[in-house]
Amino acid sequence: MGLILWSLAQAAGGFVSTFGWFVLARILLGIGEAPQFPSAARVVSNWFPLRERGKPTGIFNSASPLGTALAPLCLSVLVVNFHWRWAFIVTGITGLVVAAVWFALYRDPAKATMSEAERRYLAGDEADHKPAPAVTFADWRSLFSHATTWGMLIGFFGSVYLNWVYLTWLPGYLTMERHMSMMHTGVAASVPFFCGFLGALTAGWFSDLITSRSASPVASCRNAVVIAMLGMVAFTIPAALVESNTLAIVCISVVIFLANAASASSWALATAAAPPNRVGSLGAIQNFGGFLGGALAPIFTGYIAQTWSFVPALLTAAGIAFVGAMSYLLLVRKPIADEPAANEPMQAPA
Repeated sequence: MGLILWSLAQAAGGFVSTFGWFVLARILLGIGEAPQFPSAARVVSNWFPLRERGKPTGIFNSASPLGTALAPLCLSVLVVNFHWRWAFIVTGITGLVVAAVWFALYRDPAKATMSEAERRYLAGDEADHKPAPAVTFADWRSLFSHATTWGMLIGFFGSVYLNWVYLTWLPGYLTMERHMSMMHTGVAASVPFFCGFLGALTAGWFSDLITSRSASPVASCRNAVVIAMLGMVAFTIPAALVESNTLAIVCISVVIFLANAASASSWALATAAAPPNRVGSLGAIQNFGGFLGGALAPIFTGYIAQTWSFVPALLTAAGIAFVGAMSYLLLVRKPIADEPAANEPMQAPA
């Protein structure tokens, strides 16, 4: 249903006649987008055993940077040859087609026809695999009593904040700070997001590799997130300071590669850290932190860039991402218990 709402809101953006209606359409688009990543994490949890969730998580996560990279190359044809409204209408219709295909083909494991071997595969290491009970409000609320939840919320805020600085400001940064022409900016801005697509796929494969060799899936996914985020910080600093435009694009490409690797690993972490019936809930809480970071990043970056320059804006984003990496490292220490008490005190970091 989230994809249907997103598609209708996207198409509506091509029909509105006032700025107020356009803002309303974008608000509805954000509401429709919100449940999609947590739902995808739950689908992965339903269909793959714990130690093999990295690759499918990387695949669904890679669609986001791939779309960002392809959009200017594909939609510019509609804008130039027809009208900007058609860019919204066509993407909205495409989303409705994808939603129809999903409803036609997808089935939950409980309703799917599978062999006994396939059901044993889904059970993974759990000998007595049973359907997860429905989540209650008390179950959802109890997640906030765990340091793991707060570490993922704060950590994803930092990861998405830095990623969205580039997602929303990269063309403006290249034209205003780097003085690149519009023609060169369009191509240059697409290259880092193709790297992000590869980063998400690579993270999925790497996450499964280290999880299969680790005694703790939570620790392995968390460490992958932390390493990727520290790399984002390390390459953002020269991206802000080097004089060469080519070197800056290379550094930004590495950052976005690592940003999407961190994102894919973060969603894999949600499937490993939460009990089966609260994967979507924990993923949604983590995603809330990401949405908050994504909402504030363009505002703060624009203010800092207008007041001073893009250099302190990028360095500030790197600092926020570093805090996020430390939140993952210090707070996400163990999985959340399957049946937590509603009044259980917050776990102390080990």
